[in-house]
Amino acid sequence: MDFKKQAQVSNEFIILLGIVIITMMVFLHSISENISGLADTKEYLAVRDLGFSLQTEFLIAQQVNDGYVRTFDVPDSYHTFDYDITIEQEYLILTSVKNSIEHVFFIPEVNGVIQKGENTINKTGGVIYLN
Repeated sequence: MDFKKQAQVSNEFIILLGIVIITMMVFLHSISENISGLADTKEYLAVRDLGFSLQTEFLIAQQVNDGYVRTFDVPDSYHTFDYDITIEQEYLILTSVKNSIEHVFFIPEVNGVIQKGENTINKTGGVIYLN
């Protein structure tokens, strides 16, 4: 009788241990997914923030008088996130390299190409020039 009772206790312990391990794995997986989602959200917001800052540069140039000249820096990466940047027609496009998410910002018509690093924007004859 003692042997059967010990065997039953051992089986119950193994079953409970299995349930605890499975529960912990589900819990850790859930936390991992949340952390990954937070990193993606952080990257999305960082690249969007950079886009708004750059959009402001172009909007200011549009509103000021001729003779406006300003040099601004476009970082190689922003908050450790890599991105690509282009201007197509009247749109500034920032694309997150990791997630391929495009952020599109309306800007006034600009003559020139934006690049990472130092950029000079000026307004002459009512036209905005870049670099």
